[in-house]
Amino acid sequence: MSNKLKFPKLELIQPLLGSDPEFFLRKKGKIIESTKVIPLSGMSYNQWSYNRVVCDGVQAELHTGPQICREVYSHRIAEVLNYTKNKLNDINVTIDFSGVIKLSDKELRNLSKYSKKFGCAPSKNVYFKDDKIKVDASKYPYRSAGGHIHLSFEEDSCIESLRENPVLVVKLLDIICGNTLVMVDRDPMQIERRKVYGKAGEYRMPKHGIEYRVPSNFWLGSYPLFGLTMGLARQAVLVANAMIEFETNYDKLHPYRVIFDLVNEADIIEAINTNNFDLAKSNFDKIKDVLLKMVPREDGASSFLPITKSNIKEFEYFVNRINKYGLSYWFSNDKLFNWIKCYNSGRWVGWETFSRTEVRKDMKKSAFNSKCTFSSVMNKLLLSD
Repeated sequence: MSNKLKFPKLELIQPLLGSDPEFFLRKKGKIIESTKVIPLSGMSYNQWSYNRVVCDGVQAELHTGPQICREVYSHRIAEVLNYTKNKLNDINVTIDFSGVIKLSDKELRNLSKYSKKFGCAPSKNVYFKDDKIKVDASKYPYRSAGGHIHLSFEEDSCIESLRENPVLVVKLLDIICGNTLVMVDRDPMQIERRKVYGKAGEYRMPKHGIEYRVPSNFWLGSYPLFGLTMGLARQAVLVANAMIEFETNYDKLHPYRVIFDLVNEADIIEAINTNNFDLAKSNFDKIKDVLLKMVPREDGASSFLPITKSNIKEFEYFVNRINKYGLSYWFSNDKLFNWIKCYNSGRWVGWETFSRTEVRKDMKKSAFNSKCTFSSVMNKLLLSD
């Protein structure tokens, strides 16, 4: 069906990208509450109050000023992480980027009143009316770290109607971003996290725009992961904007609406909520052809889309390796080191460059090794004759 449609080029709007990723703190190998280390007022990196680390229950939360450019934004993240690392080193506390941790009975009992409750404001959900947290935080032993994405539509470069159509935006975020990230974030504990936080369709409506609450903090693992995540979110916004603008002006459905027909909504929800790689891959394959037809209206702006014809093979190889070997196949397990390395060296290799260099290099190496293995087997068979 999608092959018969003509897809117009996307207008390159640039929403402000923001986030509030969470992480844990450890002392002598044990998880400690953020309030025991960080003032409730937060720990500011510089004179701008939005570049800081704050308390969020057991977790700490990183705040940085929003940016249009992913690379500039990543610099802020690295700066605040580097500052926080140095401050915590003085008191022998380390940063832990785990997505989910389980507290022992003793640790749970010893939590402060502040951390024995979930302080987050209620979320909304595009699929369910009642999405209230139903677990008792004083008895529930798990704590999870989110990597929520904030999209601001207040700038002149964006249109206010996106904020007025959150259901459309969030559903596209699930299809293009949330489902795709299931193939990257293979932490099995995400199933536990989504019993409480980060279910498919979960969002909030802060004053500045939309907060997409589905992703975990996995993208804090490296700059390329951050770039892929933010790139997919921005792509969903570009598609939503194209639909709204077209349908408002021409009073008919935009060709990109076909994306909702290609994939079953229930399958998107299940893939995200159960962290199901195979189902997420099946969903992705159904929309892949449409994603690859997406091209920005401006020349030379293809890098604004994270998955294109030029790197689709690399992306598929990338996620298949993750599914088989885990994220450590591509990135160091020392996630803080991955950021500090960029910060100290000034060398920022984003997702698009990473996919076309490191991933492509590994693909060639794998193909060479497979060829050699096949040849060696054949030689053994011939010799045995």
